[in-house]
Amino acid sequence: MTFAQELDDIPSLSRDIPAREKRTFFLVFLFDLLALAGAYQLSLWLATSIFGLTLPTNELDVAIRIRPALYSCLSLAALFFLYGNDHYSRRIPWWSQLQQIGKILCFAAVVDVFANYAFQLEYPAILIIGTWLLAFFTIVTARVFLNEFKCRSAGWTRPAVIVAGSDMATDSLYALAADVGLGLSVQAILLRDKEAAKFDREELPAGYRDIDILPDSDTHEDFILRHPQLFYIVCLDSFRDDRRDRLIKLLRDCGIDFALMPAIPRTSMYQTKPRYLFGNDVMLLDPVNTSAPGFHRFLKRTMD
Repeated sequence: MTFAQELDDIPSLSRDIPAREKRTFFLVFLFDLLALAGAYQLSLWLATSIFGLTLPTNELDVAIRIRPALYSCLSLAALFFLYGNDHYSRRIPWWSQLQQIGKILCFAAVVDVFANYAFQLEYPAILIIGTWLLAFFTIVTARVFLNEFKCRSAGWTRPAVIVAGSDMATDSLYALAADVGLGLSVQAILLRDKEAAKFDREELPAGYRDIDILPDSDTHEDFILRHPQLFYIVCLDSFRDDRRDRLIKLLRDCGIDFALMPAIPRTSMYQTKPRYLFGNDVMLLDPVNTSAPGFHRFLKRTMD
């Protein structure tokens, strides 16, 4: 069987999130919810049993009722913001996940400390900050566990093709190989370099040295139209003039899943979200779906 026939055998995916991916994203949401709840209970136990902090104990004290309600509201708000950043609907590189989780929980901790003093709840600030730090580590731990589960699930893996020059293709493969939770399995490289025959496979990650490398003599548009079921990672630096805009328009008009890897500062980020891959000079630009459902679009605009 030829490589082209192997690609043809890959089933087409609808523009909507496949059912298996929806179940995985629901698991991510559920684990985040349990992690936030567990962090609160664990922090109270550590504060009283290990560190000996004095906390309000009178059941008639209003602080006993307000504190759990305040933390619950802030936890729901944190989940709301994570949803708005596509944590439960899109594949996000690990480094971007850590950055966004850290920023959201840091903001929640600041609001929590301020509310604690505003309502005179008499809870130590160190306990509040420690609770949100614990929430961060429990969420990250839960997601590490889920990443191990996802990388072993055939339903999570998405076949992908890189369209780039040799240097950027190599950098991209190293970045994707290190981020196993992203679930993008590169099947081929459409090499934009003119001297594709001189491409050194020994520079590629160990798991990708037998990957199919296809010379691209401006035939990438035909290849994409023949294989719309694949996920395309496109380096814009390898395109000149209006071919860059023409390619993006083709991908959008055909409803093909894709991400951009810009290597030039003049790349427009309009209608895209930057996704950073840790330890690599690579950034994914995730196209924003402007035809998203009304509530999701309203949420994004409200957060902006």
